[in-house]
Amino acid sequence: MDRFLIKSSSTTRKTDETQNNPVPPKKSKVDYDRKYDMAKRQSVFQTSWLNEFSWLRVNDDGTAMCKTCREFPSLADQKSPLFTGTVITRKDTLIAHDKSAKHITCVLKHEREQLKHTNKPFQGDLEKTVNRYNQGQIDRFKMLFNTAYGVAKKCKPYTDYEMVCDIQKKNGLELGNDHLNRKACVDFVSSIASSIQDTLREKLSRTRFYSVLSDSSTDKSVIDQECIMVRFLDPDSKSPITTVASIEPLETPDANGVFETISRGLKTIDIELSCEETVPALVCVSMDGASVNMGAKNGVAKKLSDTVTHPVIVTHCVAHRLELGILDAAKKASYIQDFEGVIKRIYKFYSRSPKRRAHLATLSEILDNDLQVYPLGLNQN
Repeated sequence: MDRFLIKSSSTTRKTDETQNNPVPPKKSKVDYDRKYDMAKRQSVFQTSWLNEFSWLRVNDDGTAMCKTCREFPSLADQKSPLFTGTVITRKDTLIAHDKSAKHITCVLKHEREQLKHTNKPFQGDLEKTVNRYNQGQIDRFKMLFNTAYGVAKKCKPYTDYEMVCDIQKKNGLELGNDHLNRKACVDFVSSIASSIQDTLREKLSRTRFYSVLSDSSTDKSVIDQECIMVRFLDPDSKSPITTVASIEPLETPDANGVFETISRGLKTIDIELSCEETVPALVCVSMDGASVNMGAKNGVAKKLSDTVTHPVIVTHCVAHRLELGILDAAKKASYIQDFEGVIKRIYKFYSRSPKRRAHLATLSEILDNDLQVYPLGLNQN
């Protein structure tokens, strides 16, 4: 039993040595990697990246920028570090920016601008970019841009973009696996809008005169929105065109508020309302007949005319005048009011009853006439 209770002298000696000279713990691979990172590994900017990413530019202070995005700030992501300037030590940052939707938009815009000024195929940044984005990649983004444009054009919610992309992929279109969410749709629509505004600014810079048309409306969120439109002679086709300059929220519906809103909307297309002679020059203002707009002393049209030194033609919107004329004529003709009352009673008789509408549909088939169905929200008063 002694050999189980009493330690041998050799064991006691080893224990004393261990206590006097403890063995350091064994370091893991993570500790060695961390020590290597702190002592030897240093991430620095590689000059070879300048050849790989032709849009990359390094400033004197060592910060890197994307010169293509800086060329078109309205299209670029102004919150991107490569737009504002940053120190680059990792290639991953450059690759992510190179594949971003807004950067690709700026690249395509750069391509169009280069082709406008030369008849030869563009060589340099564009050629290197196209080599990276093969034709399939460019075609893919064109389809995504067209899809986002269709969603916005039909006033559909941005979430429908994902559904439309899924259907297109099921139909065999190669749309890839990225830029298929709601955020991508927002970026695409924003880039398209900026591109359209750039085109409008460029055309207005080459024209001499323009007219302003403006009217307000209440949106679904019960906020007054002022729609500002401009009409001018297209410098290329030499034909008059009317297009939207901006839609701005109307803070106050008085003359000063509307005037400030119109001024703010015109600034988005680089038009400043000032007393100095500028090009293009304001020559006409067209608005509805509300006193806040057409007031002779303090109306919006009068305020717009006072911002320039030359005479400005002020017109009452023809469409509004036609509507007012028809309403006044209808009030004086009693038979028109009787006719309108009969039509509303017929509509009310059929609109709320599925059984009566079924009978009406049968009658239309017998008479071989098309049945026109109108929304239930039609004014019945």
